[in-house]
Amino acid sequence: MIIVAFMGGLGNQMFQYALFKKFQLLGKDVKGDISFYDKNNAHNGFEIERVFNLKIPRASQEEINRLKDTSNFLRKYRRFFRIFWKSTDIEQINFDFCESILLLDNAYLNGYWQSEKYFKDISKQVRKDFTFRNTDLTDKKILKKIKNTNSISIHIRRGDYESDPNTKKLLGGICTIDYYNQAINLIQSRINKPVFFIFSDDLNWAKENLRLSSKHFFIDINRGENSYKDMFLMSYCKHNIIANSSFSWWGAWLNKNQNKLVIAPAKWSNNKRLDSKDIVPESWIRI
Repeated sequence: MIIVAFMGGLGNQMFQYALFKKFQLLGKDVKGDISFYDKNNAHNGFEIERVFNLKIPRASQEEINRLKDTSNFLRKYRRFFRIFWKSTDIEQINFDFCESILLLDNAYLNGYWQSEKYFKDISKQVRKDFTFRNTDLTDKKILKKIKNTNSISIHIRRGDYESDPNTKKLLGGICTIDYYNQAINLIQSRINKPVFFIFSDDLNWAKENLRLSSKHFFIDINRGENSYKDMFLMSYCKHNIIANSSFSWWGAWLNKNQNKLVIAPAKWSNNKRLDSKDIVPESWIRI
């Protein structure tokens, strides 16, 4: 049996589900563990089933205990020293693609698995499963503008990247205003009459710092449990400027435009031990 641990916000859940789906299509017995959300309800909790009308079979506690190290102390110790006791408990230490993961038959998989290389060959099925539900008329009005222009999404992630000390240390300070200005200039040099749609959890910062000479709109209608609708709208933009965020990563990846330009930060995290070369698809531009 394969058990995939789900944790983090919607974007992370989508990466974990994509790996889950890969194992499922390989014909393996695969289940999910969502116990992370028993104690952590940040980012709207476990929402992937609600957003995409999916159903993930749950692993029982007995099944989890059979494959997973139950001692939190041992897990922290081995994470630091990269030493492993129970061979079936697999914890992702790095961000790079590890093909051997797909050969496993009995394992508890604890990680984010942020690379399309895990599921590129089943991308058609993944896209089908990630069909957004319950998009309302307000979103459709904006969607009409997006479809009828050379639309470019800009995603600015601040929130916990600024307010949470641990998250800020790992992911903060990477997508600076200089990064966004470079990305905007690149888009303007290649796209005729671009129209920018700005999505952010801190729109006041975006309004104060972005200097856009092209037509643009700040999207401020989707909050709380409706935040996922921002990803839905991003996915319909012709081109995308993303943050070092799995949320906007998926907005860009779900973009079906065959000629899309996706601009991503060259650096993904502040931890030099984490190799991020496999996070951004090769066809995207890193600056």
